Amino acid sequence: PAAAAAAAPAAVVASGEQVTAGLLAIVLQSMGVTARSWQGWQIPVVTSHAHGSARILGHDVVSDSRNARRLLGVVPQELVVDPFFTARQTLEIQSGYFGIRNDGAWIDEILHHLDLTGKADANMRSLSGGMKRRINIAAGLVHQPRLLFLDEPTVGVDPQSRNHIFESV
Repeated sequence: PAAAAAAAPAAVVASGEQVTAGLLAIVLQSMGVTARSWQGWQIPVVTSHAHGSARILGHDVVSDSRNARRLLGVVPQELVVDPFFTARQTLEIQSGYFGIRNDGAWIDEILHHLDLTGKADANMRSLSGGMKRRINIAAGLVHQPRLLFLDEPTVGVDPQSRNHIFESV
């Protein structure tokens, strides 16, 4: 069984313009390791004879990691926010990691869809947990990825925020 689990793919995703996919991490691999593998940061080795590769919409996560990362948006389970910036600044910084500048219109659109327009210039310390969670999702979307990886995006949020997150995504 362990050998079979080690050989099983972590995910099967069909390519196309619109993709709806579920992810089931294999028993020997956590969701975090799966996300890091997809981003080319860590390729798990189950045995000394392990082999294979991981691709994001046709791009190898090791040999073509830059393009693979641009296609993938990651929203981790942990809140990744800097308390010294506003919501808008947080998204501007995140888009800068992908070499994107002057994308204020897109940031405004994301904030609108996640019902955060009124909090765009609020300091992250002043936001509720649900709002911070939505900023986390916005950060995963700011570079317009074709595939979005959400690791428990509604942990610790109230039912109303949870429903709003599901509707927005």
